[in-house]
Order: sequence, then structure tokens, then C-alpha cells
Amino acid sequence: MTTIRIIFGTLLILCFNSIAYAQDTAEVQQVEAEEEMTIDIEAEATSGIDIDREVVSDTGFDFDKSLVQNHEEHYKNLPFKELKPLYQDPNYRNVTMLYWKTGRLDTEKDDHVDAYLLLMQCKNVKKLYYNDFKWDQLRKVSRTYLEDNKEKFGRRFKFIQPLKLGAYNFKEEGFKVDANYLYKNAKRIRISNNQVNRGDFCVNAPFINRYIKEAPYNIVLSIKNPFSFEMLPMPRELSEMYLQYINQKSIGKNAYLIFYVTLNLYKDTVFNINVSGQYMNEYSGQVDYIEVFADQELKRMLYSHDYR
Repeated sequence: MTTIRIIFGTLLILCFNSIAYAQDTAEVQQVEAEEEMTIDIEAEATSGIDIDREVVSDTGFDFDKSLVQNHEEHYKNLPFKELKPLYQDPNYRNVTMLYWKTGRLDTEKDDHVDAYLLLMQCKNVKKLYYNDFKWDQLRKVSRTYLEDNKEKFGRRFKFIQPLKLGAYNFKEEGFKVDANYLYKNAKRIRISNNQVNRGDFCVNAPFINRYIKEAPYNIVLSIKNPFSFEMLPMPRELSEMYLQYINQKSIGKNAYLIFYVTLNLYKDTVFNINVSGQYMNEYSGQVDYIEVFADQELKRMLYSHDYR
């Protein structure tokens, strides 16, 4: 009889624990289901994207795909200060958006869309990468987003190059540029110096190496009209102020040249001669504007020129 009571009691405990476990499991599954339901796929795919719209807000000139050519004509007549906000740093994220704009990346290729998500939205989407169903939803939303918005991505970039100056030429009123830093009939100018880092993609996906070859980290600008910069024009009064400044700072005749460029069409993929096994994309385009500053903080302008 005692044995029967023990067995019966054990069965009751097991039954109670089973019911409790089932209830806990159901509650956990319900919470997980609710969490899954609250994931905003569209927000995860697109939040935080900084679209460089091809517009100038100060002019009220709204974006319209059919009027892109008219926009470009409009830009030519605008003061450069109104266009300046459109020029962005040529970091890899911005370079990638140029590739979408110019058709170097294809929304029909899953690897391209996946790489976009892993590069641009790493923190938001990493947790979903191994969930095939959620990732497929992300991919579809991202594909639509890219198709609808790629015309708005930027093609204008700015980058800084150091200058070293030589003696002042009193006849031409300007400083000669050191032979190691001058530009003489340059037809190709590298606009970026991004370091290849597979960690940018946050997931070690097997297709990343192939993607980096198709979407290189760096770009070379090919210009129709050769660019030269052998002399830094500077009135005598400004030159005296510049010399006084560098003497006070105990620095050499240094300066900082900012290029503002527009990239138009993809031309070719070329070897990076500085790094073995790496590539760069070559784009046709033009130098729009340059500025030269005396300081790294870019507060003391020495010269500017509009090439548009």
C-alpha cells in the first residue's frame, strides 16, 4: 500500500511538473512570437541610411528622376557654397552607394543585397542573418528600397591632399608647389584611400571576398581635361600673413588642398598598384572646385577656384 502511495505521489509530481513545464514553454513561445511580430523588417533594412539626395534644399529644388539632367544644368549656375553640402567623404559606405547608383551593384543578385545589409545595417540585422525566413524578408524589402532610391544616392565627393610649398614667386604672385606634391596634366586622380577590412561586414559570409572584388574599396577619377596645379596663387598681403602664421606655429610651408569632384560613369576595374591583389574602380568625371587652406582645421583659406 505504501509503495502504491509513493508511486501515485510521484506520478502526481511528474504530472504537475509536466503541466508547469508546458505552461512555461507556451509562455516562452508566446513571448518569442510576440518579439518576432514586433520586428519591423522595413525599419531594420533601411533605418540609419544617410541618403545624399541630389537636391539643394536652400533653393527648394525638389528631386525628380525625370529632371536629373535639368538639375545638373541648374547646378552649373549656382554659387558653389550652395552645392557644397552635396559633396561627401569617399568612405567605403558612400562609395558603395555610388555603385548602386551607377549600376555596378545589382539588386537582382542576392549576394549584393546581402552585402549591403551586412555593411550598412550590421547592428540592426546581424541577429537575423541566420534566420532564413526573416533574412529573405529583409532582402526583399532592401531590394525594393534600393530600386526606389538609388537615383538619390550621391555622386559628388570631396577629399584632401597635402601640399608643400616652395619659394614665393614675386613676378607671378604665388608659391611654387614642391615637385613631389604638384599636379601636372594629371588625367587620373585617386580620390580615396580606404583600407580593406572584411570586419566591416560583421558576419564572415563566404561571398564577401568576391563582393569586395566586384565593389572595390577605392576609386580613381578619370578626367577629360587634364588637371594641373603647380603654383598656389596668393597676393603679397595674404602671403605675408601666411608666412607669419607658419612662423608662429613653427611649421613648414604646408597647405591642404581640397578637391570637390563629380563622378559620372563607370569605366573600368583596375589593379591597385599600391596594394597587391586589390582593385579599384575607375570613373569618368570632373574636378568641380578646389580650396586650399593653411591649417588642418580648414579655417584659414588661402585660395579657391571654380572649374565648373
